[in-house]
Amino acid sequence: MRWLIRLAKAAGILLIALLVLILAAVAVSNTRWFREKIRTTAESQAARFLNGTLSLGAIEGNLITGSVLKNVRMFQDGKEVVAVDEVRLSYKSWELVRSDLLFRDLTLTRPRIRLIHDGTRWRIGQLLRLPQRREPGGRALRMPGMTVRQ
Repeated sequence: MRWLIRLAKAAGILLIALLVLILAAVAVSNTRWFREKIRTTAESQAARFLNGTLSLGAIEGNLITGSVLKNVRMFQDGKEVVAVDEVRLSYKSWELVRSDLLFRDLTLTRPRIRLIHDGTRWRIGQLLRLPQRREPGGRALRMPGMTVRQ
């Protein structure tokens, strides 16, 4: 009988510790420092997929179910080719971690694209660095709903 009481106490302590960790993670994710860290990481990771650079002005939102990216800019050869005042993403963070990249809703506010022709081709066609084909076990990007606002 004593072992059952000890087991119940240990389970209770473990549950409380887990709850404290979750609350701490939520609290930290709402700090300016954490959002800045996410912003700079996103900019550097975008370099893997872009023949250019990504600049994010700010990241807002709760980061668990959605985010708002402010002042999104993409540059190619030093020239701004894509500018969006605001990008709203709706997602479930646990789905992003374990399955395809599913953004349930995507809203672009005042998007602008600058098309540059270099005499032989449109430069925007080379902005994204996409793999020839999806690797086995790779993740797909899915966006079932997209809205554009002026």
